Amino acid sequence: MAIRSSKEHLKDCACKNLRMTTRVVTQYFDKAFQPVGLRATQFALLADISSRESSTVGELADIFFDGSNNCNTKHRNIKEKRVC
Repeated sequence: MAIRSSKEHLKDCACKNLRMTTRVVTQYFDKAFQPVGLRATQFALLADISSRESSTVGELADIFFDGSNNCNTKHRNIKEKRVC
């Protein structure tokens, strides 16, 4: 059995391939949303909020601002659009 090089292992790395693929998809949607002034991440947040029609503002705050590191990113994305 031959020993594979690090480059060969990296080529088959599912994590690396998935991250590269999601980056390309995000860039595609960023470009598609550019005419309306949104980024893909902002659209995803707005779509998630839209799917929770009956949620109160307090419930949305509990869901989105859960104390994780994502809180700052989500809050910044909302503030960029001057939603809050």
